[in-house]
Amino acid sequence: MRKFKILLSLSFKPLLFLVILITTSTLKAQNYMPMAIDSSYWILSDNDNCSNISFQTDENITQYYLYGDTVISSIAYKKVSRRTGYKSACFDTVTSYSPFVLYAALRDDTLNKKVYAILFQNQNGTPCPTNQEFMLYDFDLQVGDSIKTNDWCVLGQNEEISSIGNYSIFSIPNVKHFFIGTNVLYEGIGSNLGLFELIFISVSGLQQGLIDYCREGCDLTTSISEKNKLREQVSVYPNPSYAIFNIAVPTLKDEVQVTIYNLSGQQIKTLFIKDQGIIDLSKQPNGIYFVKVIHQHQVITKKIIKY
Repeated sequence: MRKFKILLSLSFKPLLFLVILITTSTLKAQNYMPMAIDSSYWILSDNDNCSNISFQTDENITQYYLYGDTVISSIAYKKVSRRTGYKSACFDTVTSYSPFVLYAALRDDTLNKKVYAILFQNQNGTPCPTNQEFMLYDFDLQVGDSIKTNDWCVLGQNEEISSIGNYSIFSIPNVKHFFIGTNVLYEGIGSNLGLFELIFISVSGLQQGLIDYCREGCDLTTSISEKNKLREQVSVYPNPSYAIFNIAVPTLKDEVQVTIYNLSGQQIKTLFIKDQGIIDLSKQPNGIYFVKVIHQHQVITKKIIKY
């Protein structure tokens, strides 16, 4: 009996250590606000939201939109698209943007509080490589930690974390702020200068800075007319139907994502179609459903009725 107790005690210690390790790791991950969140956007301006018009009367806009999944070398990423706009006068409205192009892939290491990226093109003048993964941000930092340009390709010079605090930013409460020199890192967002932009002080004039950020469930489109145009290109019939609905997108040349929700907002199914497809609700109860169609960062919703 005594021998059994000793063996039980010895076998219990590694198990206890494993439980403590898993619990500690889980708590560490839970305290981290991830960056690779679907349907999020970043908007940058080189005119500080038009507050510095004494220096500059036009304005350049850069927008990043994070949407969709991809797998590269067996690793899952979120896709980031980019487009630019221009205003000849600060308070004008941007009437047209360049087309969205796939710019990068993004993923979180939530356990170690790091963000990794792959740039498919580099239009920001950073020394970040293209077509290979690199560490974009490290949010597992403490006051006094040094940040080296050898580790951070978006850093213009070696810096040190001077202070850390939790503050509201872009209507998101308790975002961890890391202060480095005259710039700030926002956990889960990026820096005050943007997402992939070089963190430095410009001596040649105004540089782009982050003026707006929206986290999760955000729709970044050029105008209401684009939404209306997409709405006209999508048809669902017959509606109402006893079970089977046809969905057609004949004028769209590439694949679109279609997601069906019930009246409670629960996701029923997701499918990808090109030209046309079938929505089968034969196993669902009668009632109202919503069909969400996404094409090139445009989102429209149609209501259908199963009777």
